[in-house]
Amino acid sequence: MAYDGLSTRYSVASDAALPDDLPVIPKVVSEYIEDAKAGHYELLDAMTKWTLDQPVFDWIHDNSDTFARAWVLGIWRVEETGEIVKLEE
Repeated sequence: MAYDGLSTRYSVASDAALPDDLPVIPKVVSEYIEDAKAGHYELLDAMTKWTLDQPVFDWIHDNSDTFARAWVLGIWRVEETGEIVKLEE
């Protein structure tokens, strides 16, 4: 079997292994989590940073459980694109 065949086979299998209830967050919040994790923020600091753009801060405030789940799991679905983002350790 060619590499492409293996790649396709295993990427489909790993997608099937993902839970159906992944947190779904807006793209701008996804980008913020990636930046905050890269900056070694703690969860509380990330959720309460006053210098955030107001729409991002408002979304985090209004959806704190979803934000925290995405942060802790390190995996989520981007609302606008359906892309699955998985942060690597």
